[in-house]
Amino acid sequence: MLFRGRILRNLDSKGRLMLPQEITSVLLSNAPGGKMLLTSFIDKCIAIYTTKHWNEVLEKELSDLNILKPTLRNLQRIMTGGAEEIQADAQGRIRIPKALMEYAGIKDSVVLVGQPERIELWQPDRLAAEPINHDFDDLAGCLGEERTLHL
Repeated sequence: MLFRGRILRNLDSKGRLMLPQEITSVLLSNAPGGKMLLTSFIDKCIAIYTTKHWNEVLEKELSDLNILKPTLRNLQRIMTGGAEEIQADAQGRIRIPKALMEYAGIKDSVVLVGQPERIELWQPDRLAAEPINHDFDDLAGCLGEERTLHL
């Protein structure tokens, strides 16, 4: 499963997000009963995962993290503690839980950012301000330090 691109969307008056059809079809084909999982993620955004990916991959990987390392313990706490299962309605809308909206600073619009195994929801100004470091000199070292996670 691969999500790509960026899409700006407004939330409706009830705080619901209308997912684009192409994203909805991929999510729902991997989400029994239309359920998916939203969770707090790195850099103060929200991640949407299929329940299938969460249940089959992430739950185990997060459980296996070495919690004696503060960074890994915090990652586990952020992702597992912030996780909420949600269900799309018949129109393909999802309600973003209030606690997650506050965590990400989302008010009335979001940018959906495609990633290989998830979709990130960003507050537009926060995403625009996020520095993107194009210095990949330490990439090999980073990949070698920890096992690859499927986040």
